[in-house]
Amino acid sequence: MRNYPANSPEAMARIVIAILLADGSLDVSEIERVDRQHLRDAIGISEADFERVLHEYCDDLEATGECSGGLQRKLDLDVFALLLSQITDDAIRLRLTSFIIDLISVDGDICPHELAMTGYVMANWGAELAGLQSDKAKSVKEA
Repeated sequence: MRNYPANSPEAMARIVIAILLADGSLDVSEIERVDRQHLRDAIGISEADFERVLHEYCDDLEATGECSGGLQRKLDLDVFALLLSQITDDAIRLRLTSFIIDLISVDGDICPHELAMTGYVMANWGAELAGLQSDKAKSVKEA
């Protein structure tokens, strides 16, 4: 997978795109939700650049993805962790987690891979439904 600058609109868009394509297809209702939520505006990316990142992601996935049933490709969770590491700002993480949770439910069918990837986002970023934990809160909780 190609690298984008940390916390960049492209890095954020790619995570959204990975979740959108987790079930192997891009549903019209998911794109409509992206439009209704003004998600591209919220992450600071134009429609053309979002589409470019989508195409780049598909190209990269073709080269690096795991093949599952048929020709469907799935993003390896280790690779997904690298993509998630490009988002370091907690406020951005919280916003993206909220968008992701909304997006996976919009088509009325949450596939196991979408759910696994969303759970992985939350675990990787220390997210809970109540928000992101700070490192200090994590260490107090673990003690």
